[in-house]
Amino acid sequence: TDDFSETKKRLDHKNEKLEAEYRALMEEKKEIAKNKNKYRSKSRAKKYNKVILKFNDKIEDYERRKKLFNEEVENYNKRVEKSYKNELEKRKKRIE
Repeated sequence: TDDFSETKKRLDHKNEKLEAEYRALMEEKKEIAKNKNKYRSKSRAKKYNKVILKFNDKIEDYERRKKLFNEEVENYNKRVEKSYKNELEKRKKRIE
């Protein structure tokens, strides 16, 4: 139905955004790893630790939102399946 198609479009759009964010996070992770050797002194090590903590916060936030998204997709799939089963039942009754 229209409700399902609109919801699917919204979920697809959300998924694209999450995938783009994930790619950006992985690029940031590579960049952090590449620059790790620049943080050898004690003061720079503190700065590196702050960079890591900030990055970890971003990852946790991403994972939280990805989990919510996956739950949303699961609920959508259940609704679609239920609707499909109801439609099949209706058709069976018409045939009988």
